[in-house]
Amino acid sequence: MTDGDRVECLAFETPAGRFAVETGWVRELVELGEVTPVPGTPPTVAGVTSLRGSIVVVLSGAALLGVDEERLLVFEREDDRRPVGLTVGAVAAVETIETTAITTPAAFDGEGPNADVPVKAVLLPFGRDGTSEPTFVLDVAALGEAVPAARGGLEA
Repeated sequence: MTDGDRVECLAFETPAGRFAVETGWVRELVELGEVTPVPGTPPTVAGVTSLRGSIVVVLSGAALLGVDEERLLVFEREDDRRPVGLTVGAVAAVETIETTAITTPAAFDGEGPNADVPVKAVLLPFGRDGTSEPTFVLDVAALGEAVPAARGGLEA
């Protein structure tokens, strides 16, 4: 969610680094319930779950980011397609960030995350703790677009 020269992000820690998503993409954050595996999908797709009558495609935070899977971060999609969720561990913070702290992944002069993880921006520093570690902002649109291809044609 942007407000001129600010962006609100939800951040979470992973063994692969600190990540964030813009809160405008976040539909909800819930405890991770039962996930039903879908045969023929890659390890990055944990399966599907039912959330308040909607089928949610669940991406594996363990496979993508190495996280303990405790919660499900459910994203809004830009159209009426099935929602997508990402399993995450503990959420660190919801923060409003100055856009001057944002750089593109190509301009970041450091080690990035796993190549399977779509990153649209890098924040340095991020958070009230003044950490100098980069925060990688997930490209939620690209993450959602990868789902239909990854699921071998299962309609999204």
